[in-house]
Amino acid sequence: MGWQSRAARCFQDYSSAGVDFFAFHAGQLVSLNKTSITTAADNEGAVGDTGKTIEVMAKWSIDPADKTAIIVDYKIKADGATRVERVVWRLQGMSLVISHSRVPPEISPASGGG
Repeated sequence: MGWQSRAARCFQDYSSAGVDFFAFHAGQLVSLNKTSITTAADNEGAVGDTGKTIEVMAKWSIDPADKTAIIVDYKIKADGATRVERVVWRLQGMSLVISHSRVPPEISPASGGG
């Protein structure tokens, strides 16, 4: 048995949202991901030049063919272009780890991380 929770934050006009996954294991509640899996981020409020804004949106789902995999489809708008990337997180033991691709690098500056 498990569940997910969603959290959002806004700091100095940067905004982001993420999802965390939990499970009951050996009578304890265990977090499956060390940090939230980002599902939205943008720096629109923090950047004066609209040409420099970055927006990241994502949709996640559990892979119907592999119940240990979480698929995250990212839509990234940056530098006047839009692209889509897919990241697959897989449950290994009691942790979610990236098994395919990488987290888009735009998430960090869009959410105020650098």
